Amino acid sequence: MGLAGNLENSHLVLNFCHSRPVAWSSSHPGGRGRTLLPAMLLTTCSFHFRPFKAVAAAVLLGSVVAARPAVAQLVLPQASPLARVSQTVGLTEINVTYHAPGVKGRAIWGNLVPYGQVWRAGANQSTRIRFEDDVVVGGQRVPAGQYALYVLPTDSATASIIFNRDTARWGTEGYDPRRDVFRVPVSVTAAPFSETLRYGFSNVRPSSATLDLCWEKRCFSTPIEVEVLPKAVANIRRATAKEPTNWLLLTQAAEYLVRADAEHELALELIDRAIAIQRNYYNTWVKARLLAQKDEYKTAIQLTRAAMELGERAVKASPTPPADLTAYPTLAPEMKLAVAQWKIKQ
Repeated sequence: MGLAGNLENSHLVLNFCHSRPVAWSSSHPGGRGRTLLPAMLLTTCSFHFRPFKAVAAAVLLGSVVAARPAVAQLVLPQASPLARVSQTVGLTEINVTYHAPGVKGRAIWGNLVPYGQVWRAGANQSTRIRFEDDVVVGGQRVPAGQYALYVLPTDSATASIIFNRDTARWGTEGYDPRRDVFRVPVSVTAAPFSETLRYGFSNVRPSSATLDLCWEKRCFSTPIEVEVLPKAVANIRRATAKEPTNWLLLTQAAEYLVRADAEHELALELIDRAIAIQRNYYNTWVKARLLAQKDEYKTAIQLTRAAMELGERAVKASPTPPADLTAYPTLAPEMKLAVAQWKIKQ
């Protein structure tokens, strides 16, 4: 160990050892401004010899106990890459996270994906679907939350979709049907060839959409319905309480309810508040349509004529009316047609 001194007839006794990491430069330990090499472990031990007095020895164990540098994670392209698709239906967001395998010349249905067996509906770990709010899938209510999504293909023309509570599985390994939320039949249709499995949404409407899983020459589709009105009404109440004197906000909220033909009493309250703040052709026209929905055609006609007068007056008063009152020229034909139709009904 290179310790000086006469060690004859003596033996070395270890007191203690202390280890700490040290950095080494490319040319000399502790060199400033130089590139540091991976850390080494410096161990300092205290020994003493008997019968001689204690001697301290510093032992560098670099080749024996040197600390290994951290191993970097290797990131490479996946054969079935991660994919996500998101769609807002009404006021509800729906997200699907999956891995997308390719056909790669293989026979898929009845072979790679056997009939009569639960399939992960993608690759690698379980496909996951998340609903922001409660939804209805295939006529069955599904609470808001995240689920594992599986498909059970029965034959070339029939299949079921499965929603399972356990989202942490690798494919179908450890799949437990007792954790299923429900199973519902899905539509199976022929489709143009798709090399890569993909999820998407079609037939998107204000309160519904269709979730499609397409791969090779087949698509599995299931309808999803959402409840829009309760959430919209909650948003309306929250916004109008925050800005109670904003006539445009009040009018827009009332018009939404008129178009939905719902919550007539709330719509009437909102539009009356808007008119009290600032009467104009827009909010007067909205109130006319609301009353027509309640079969009050005589008053609706009177209000529509008043709205047309207000619109004409606004256009004549200023060639550049406020931005929120520029739509009258496009609304005028609709107003005239409504008056003619309501005259017949009254």
